[in-house]
Amino acid sequence: RPAHGTPAWSGFFAPKGLPDDHRLLLEKAFRNGFETDAWRKLCAERGMEALFLGSSEFEKFAVEQAQFFGAEIPNLVGGHQARQLRSPGDESPLARFARVPLPRTP
Repeated sequence: RPAHGTPAWSGFFAPKGLPDDHRLLLEKAFRNGFETDAWRKLCAERGMEALFLGSSEFEKFAVEQAQFFGAEIPNLVGGHQARQLRSPGDESPLARFARVPLPRTP
């Protein structure tokens, strides 16, 4: 195993307006999944550290990451290429997703 790593994270998003009882049900299911031996074993085999964040903690984390990478990536790319990545007035994917309406249930 290499002595260095690449930080990465992932998460699940739900549409804006998801009823609280649905959000709590999903959050509980994911938390339960994180606590299983099978998940812990899979993470260990892949050299990952699994960290569960509840919905409010994850939202704060995701926004902080979006702000960090939104500022840092243009610095890494540099020059006119960075300006092509995002022009003034563009919305972030997270902001666009937050406006997706919740599907109606029959």
